[in-house]
Amino acid sequence: MLEALAAAGARATFFVVGEQVRRHPELARAIVEHGHEIAVHGAAHVRYDRTRPEDAIRDVREGHDAVTAVTGAPVRWFRPPYGRCSDAALAAASELGLELVYWSAEGLDWEDTATDRIADAVGADLREGAIVLLHDSARYNIGRRSARRTAEAIPIIASRAAAQGVSLASVSQGMAAA
Repeated sequence: MLEALAAAGARATFFVVGEQVRRHPELARAIVEHGHEIAVHGAAHVRYDRTRPEDAIRDVREGHDAVTAVTGAPVRWFRPPYGRCSDAALAAASELGLELVYWSAEGLDWEDTATDRIADAVGADLREGAIVLLHDSARYNIGRRSARRTAEAIPIIASRAAAQGVSLASVSQGMAAA
């Protein structure tokens, strides 16, 4: 993903899972070193709407702590796994100064999906100000073994974006331009 984004001249926001940041600290640091933004996706990729409030709070905090401890980068954004939040998770994020982010275009790439289908799904809702959801790992996905096809879709998505006069930027960059 990092290579595909670099080749496309794109910046992204990576919403990372704390347990993966701790397992692969070098990758979390590489995201930041490559000029991308890093954000919180919880500690263990749980659905907050199905989690006890105290567990949701702990998960958000542990995810945040892992990202900041490993990367030293400032963290501004929080995206709950599965797009499902709870009052407790939202309160924990708010206490940490994190703003909730969802998406408006997605690649439907959590399952075994063809490269062109990923690009087409994003392209259907790609416009200035869109927030694109793609997955850089197959760790928490159904029936998907790698993120290779998502990475292969990046140049197609970037080309379509450029044709519309849209640049691929991090959430913070997009918000600053709005």
